Amino acid sequence: MKLTLTFGLLFVSIASVCADDAELRNAQIVAQSVVAAVRSNQTEQFTLQVSNYTAILEKAAVAYPNDALIEYGLGLCYMRKDTSSAGVRALGKAYTLSHDPEVGLMYGLALKMNKQPLQACDLGRDMVKAHPDSPPLRMYAATVDVSVQKYDEALTSLQWLSDHMPANLPGKDKEPILLLMGICFHYKGDHMNAIQKLESAVASLPNAVVPLNALGEAYLKSGKIENAINCFDSALKINPKFPPSLFYKGVCLERKGDVAVAETFFRDSLAQSKERLKISSDNGEDYYLVGLACDKLGMSDDAKAFKDKARALNFTFEAPDAR
Repeated sequence: MKLTLTFGLLFVSIASVCADDAELRNAQIVAQSVVAAVRSNQTEQFTLQVSNYTAILEKAAVAYPNDALIEYGLGLCYMRKDTSSAGVRALGKAYTLSHDPEVGLMYGLALKMNKQPLQACDLGRDMVKAHPDSPPLRMYAATVDVSVQKYDEALTSLQWLSDHMPANLPGKDKEPILLLMGICFHYKGDHMNAIQKLESAVASLPNAVVPLNALGEAYLKSGKIENAINCFDSALKINPKFPPSLFYKGVCLERKGDVAVAETFFRDSLAQSKERLKISSDNGEDYYLVGLACDKLGMSDDAKAFKDKARALNFTFEAPDAR
């Protein structure tokens, strides 16, 4: 009788382990499906299933709290559902468990979306320290540093990328490095190097709005008004609603004495900037631009409010004027 009971308990124990293993495998398969959907940008299929995936992975995360794959899949589900704080927690745990650079990059994106830019910067530096020869991690670190005006830190990563740039690198891959280098020099007041890098960025990708606008701003700060206007006009031909080009075209017109027309550009920039913030509100520079437009239109209280929001995201100043 005792022997029979022992065998019975053993059988129950084995069955329980098998059930647990099956549950874990099923959850990991779901997590793998989530990761694959994100990697391949299958947003429609992922969105349709995200609630089911989330429920499965939430349950699994409680049962298997040290499984990085489950936490990663759960974090991606939370980000798809726009629950960014929960996404930050799950992706942060997944990265802590795995130290996988892919997971780290998604964690950094979640931090940025959750308006935690300094934590995103710290993560970038940690990942570069662990993987110093990784171009994607260097580019991530530089991008988040630029977003909070840490230009010297960004230039360290960008110079490494420039030094290791293959001779046959396509223009679309050169442009982001040259663009960010130009922006760093621009905000540091080094107008000559800023213009040189930004002219190269535009040459690498001539129909891109952002480098055209950045080059226009560099020309404007160095006092080359007509060159600046040409850049802003080119950018606005591609995207007539691009807020920075609308604003700085207004500044150019104002400096030329055409105040009435300049005001229409400031108003258009303000309207388009506010629309932009409805789509994405994690970039301090976007808030700062609204504040500048409000200043130009005599809306001092609004200007202060938007600049305060920029300051909360660690963006606090314009590029220096011409010297």
